[in-house]
Amino acid sequence: MEDTARGSTPSAPLGVYVAGFLTRRLPLNVRSAKLGIIFANALLQHDEGQDSESLDLITKLNAILHMNLTDHLNRSSNRALALQEYLDTVVALSSKGKRTHAELEARLTARKVELRGERKTVKGLERTIDKASRKGDFSIAGMKSQELEERQGSLKDLEVEEETLERLVDTYSELMEMADERLAAILANREVLIAGVRVKEVDGLDALGIVEGGRRRRR
Repeated sequence: MEDTARGSTPSAPLGVYVAGFLTRRLPLNVRSAKLGIIFANALLQHDEGQDSESLDLITKLNAILHMNLTDHLNRSSNRALALQEYLDTVVALSSKGKRTHAELEARLTARKVELRGERKTVKGLERTIDKASRKGDFSIAGMKSQELEERQGSLKDLEVEEETLERLVDTYSELMEMADERLAAILANREVLIAGVRVKEVDGLDALGIVEGGRRRRR
């Protein structure tokens, strides 16, 4: 089933999305398969090594959760087995996703601590340079200016990593919520899915008493 998830991953042209991805926040809605893949590929362009496993898992989750389950079951010779295999795959990927989400949150917390320290250092250097310049101590000012430039570069790298981690954490949060919703829906309608029955939503359906949790018509 994981192979199916990998093979069914939709593709989308990246174009301007990749170019502008790290300079602005996109509306984050991974319930759109296309945006999910654009999001993953854009991040791969930024840091292919460090977060490749996290992004690979996003791609798998995105594909399996956007799979047309009805079509998948219709193509299977054993609907019950196919549904169980699908459930097992979603559960396995979701469990791994929750662990990855926790790890990413821990990394994000650590980066925020580093950022606070780096910003404090940068501000301290700026004050030192300003004080030295006003005193005419240009030797100290020049030396500290070089250090400031290095620290500002480090600060920028940390800010980019923080933003990347925030987006990954947000993406995993949405995917985990979506996985929980799909699992609950399948488990509540397992027999219907195996039987291949489809119910058409029309006015008066709730009144028939065949939809659990439906809103009752007011008398």
